[in-house]
Amino acid sequence: MEQLPIFHDIKRGVLSLVYLFYGPETLLIKEALEKLTHFLVAEGIGDFNYEKLDGAVVSPAQVAASANVLPVFAEKRLVVVTGAPWFTTAKGGGEESKDQELDPLLTYLDNPSPSTCLVLVAGEKVDAKRKMVKLIKKVGQVMEFAPLKGQELNRWIEKRFQEKGKKALKPVLDYLAVAGGNNLSTLEHEIEKAALFVGPAGEVTLRDVMQTLGQSSTLSVFNLIDAMSRREASSAVFQLRELVRTGEPEMKVLSLLARQIRILLQIQVLSRKGLGEARMADELGLHPYVVKKGMQQSQNFYPDELVKGLAHLLDADVAIKTGKGEPLALLETAILKMCAKY
Repeated sequence: MEQLPIFHDIKRGVLSLVYLFYGPETLLIKEALEKLTHFLVAEGIGDFNYEKLDGAVVSPAQVAASANVLPVFAEKRLVVVTGAPWFTTAKGGGEESKDQELDPLLTYLDNPSPSTCLVLVAGEKVDAKRKMVKLIKKVGQVMEFAPLKGQELNRWIEKRFQEKGKKALKPVLDYLAVAGGNNLSTLEHEIEKAALFVGPAGEVTLRDVMQTLGQSSTLSVFNLIDAMSRREASSAVFQLRELVRTGEPEMKVLSLLARQIRILLQIQVLSRKGLGEARMADELGLHPYVVKKGMQQSQNFYPDELVKGLAHLLDADVAIKTGKGEPLALLETAILKMCAKY
């Protein structure tokens, strides 16, 4: 997270005049806005030097007018526009379907006020070909807030625990990163639960987190694959039934199984090319723990076994969708076939 340019800018105290924030990780955007506000807006006169506008109702002309207002008893003013709708191309429209409406803001971006920090918050994607995006790149910065992955995600989790006065070692960070996924809002909630659970204790252990979070479907599938790799059919079927008993739909389990087997195949290919775990994690866009676990599991399967396993899961998928059997029974049959020695 700290590698995002905006956090470096704030730390150095050197800000651009215009920022365009976009991307799916809204919690990171929220954090960036909070840090910007804390840095730029002095307590007591915030009403004068901070303005938040709703892009769904405000016009580009109003944004430009707000950005041109001078600060009061301060060097900078912060103007934030949320839900800014001017950065994607409408279906069937030209590059700029509402040029006249955008003109006041485009004119402002040509020569932004040196006493204003204007932050435009768009949706998950922006069209880099839009004139407004190009202008912001010239006079400011366009920043994507993508989901955190790998060690960056671990560092975010660790920092959150530290902010709550708790220490968490790597097994805890790995478990949360994989079990909680890279949804930061979900992880924030789980970190809060774990910190409250341990009370005055200074360290959060893996057992603590497992008690508060429970077993995630992703980690349960790891256990299922472990049993399959040892050819322990009864254990594999038990793991499957436990997943379904705890509320996981058979189709979701099938999808997770297929995904993990594809990962094992990819790991085998990259391993033959001589790539280490860290390089594999980067190449596949996976958390290092998932790759480490996959390396262990992939050693217990021949490539053709994994390919046949995917074929068995595809057969089960088709049979379930065409009503040719009870989903759990069909999935059990596929797993039993994968447990058999070829």
